[in-house]
Amino acid sequence: MNGHLKRVRTASNVAVQLVWQIRPDLPDGTRTARELLLKGPGRGTDTDREALHAFRSRIEEAKSSDTAASWEEQLGEVLDYTAWHKFTVRLDRANGAGWQPLTKKLHGALSGGEKGVALHLPLFAAVSAHYEAVPQAPRPILADVLLEDLATAAQPYGVARGH
Repeated sequence: MNGHLKRVRTASNVAVQLVWQIRPDLPDGTRTARELLLKGPGRGTDTDREALHAFRSRIEEAKSSDTAASWEEQLGEVLDYTAWHKFTVRLDRANGAGWQPLTKKLHGALSGGEKGVALHLPLFAAVSAHYEAVPQAPRPILADVLLEDLATAAQPYGVARGH
């Protein structure tokens, strides 16, 4: 995603990046399983597959817990990779401050267009990176109203402004 984001700077000279860090409190078994899952199918060894049994114990815990959640909800909780990471959007406004985390305070100081870019451009980059897996198929993203800066920044991702 950051490869896509690196190529884009808006007309007002704003650039965005996404910092994706492993949560420091992630249990060791989940951390190991995460690393193995990133290898992709067919690249793991028998030892790697054994290490994935950490998930099996977490799934069994979820099944046996006395909650009102459905089995699907419990399984989703165990496999929710977003809980394994901390995501931070960072902005560079080319004003000498360098890359800054997008906080409520910084967001409040941005113009309307910059806010749109900060919030939407990482989403467009994620979609673009995901769609590269099968580049032959068209995948339109319909956005009927885009601010000019956002429309310009999104063009490298195949997003056209609707009129």
